[in-house]
Amino acid sequence: MLALFAGLAGCGPLVKIGDDAPPPSLHTLRVLEPLPAMALPTPLLVDEPEAVAELRSPRMAVRTSPTGIEYLARARWVDPPARLFSKLLEEQLRFAADGQVLSFRQIDAPFAYRLNSRLIDFHVDVSDKDNPRARVSLYLTLLTAPNPRVVSVTRVDVAAPLASTRPDAVAVTMNELANAAARQIADWLAAVPTASGRKPG
Repeated sequence: MLALFAGLAGCGPLVKIGDDAPPPSLHTLRVLEPLPAMALPTPLLVDEPEAVAELRSPRMAVRTSPTGIEYLARARWVDPPARLFSKLLEEQLRFAADGQVLSFRQIDAPFAYRLNSRLIDFHVDVSDKDNPRARVSLYLTLLTAPNPRVVSVTRVDVAAPLASTRPDAVAVTMNELANAAARQIADWLAAVPTASGRKPG
């Protein structure tokens, strides 16, 4: 634990919204290993997740208590987490699917299914000082299109312990968790009835 909070101190104090000092580096999400082929409901439009308020900034959010949010000093993502995760998820679903996977920027293209989601965690969590963790959590809804009807809903929640809260270490862990969340989402989509060729009914 001393090492952990030494790392936190080493990257500067936690800061509140409003500190616009430029970060020394920016961080992003990348595919670690392409997903294998699987039967997914397609053509599928992947909406950018709606994000809770504290995740609408590109800063690295830190949950300090059940109701307290601060941000790692001088550390940012290249885009807000919801946009980064959406791009990663789209890329992974394209690797897996044998049909078309569209981004929300391609909404004019025809699609049969739409994936809506809400990003509720993309945090470093030090609210339990004996068990600091990184966490990614989403609620997801698969809908038919163009006449919206709910096919399936789920929640994905992945977490991992943190040895350091230095921005580089946080970015690596969050990237691993984002890839794990994308895999769980793909497995869920492959398991819904539409993936086997049956119509939702």
